[in-house]
Amino acid sequence: FKYKKNNLTNNITILQLSDDQINGILRIPNKIDGNEVTRIGGSLGKNSKVTEVILPINIENISDVAFSELDNLAQIEVSELNEQYSSDDGILYNKEKTKLIAFPKAKKVEEYYIEENVKEIGEYAFYKNSKTKKVYVSEKLEKIAQTAFEQMDGDIYIKENSKVKSI
Repeated sequence: FKYKKNNLTNNITILQLSDDQINGILRIPNKIDGNEVTRIGGSLGKNSKVTEVILPINIENISDVAFSELDNLAQIEVSELNEQYSSDDGILYNKEKTKLIAFPKAKKVEEYYIEENVKEIGEYAFYKNSKTKKVYVSEKLEKIAQTAFEQMDGDIYIKENSKVKSI
């Protein structure tokens, strides 16, 4: 990994994969050089070999574009002990599952129904997704980030009586 260390906290921010040699499962480490990995800043970079990412307990902040160039990413898993993030069926959410953060672009789901507890869809959540052809938005959804469906090939269905206040 390419990373930087915060000299005040000694925490590590992963900036990018150092090369495209990682094949299959990418495990973000708990520590690098004895220091906790707490952030993923920016995109991890272009890699067509990573199919799954596993996030550890320490991760506190993930860039909106962290997984945007992992073309074959089909699954994101999060340690159940992580206090900021969670995953369900390989999809990344905040801990409360009220915000959908990242829907892996290679997840093979033709139609996806956003659960009613989700109130917000984050920036680049469905970025360049070509596998999912239809996304159905719950009428309880309140906010869709402007770039949530950036360069997605499918269609988004929002009910007329939806609570979406901003897109």
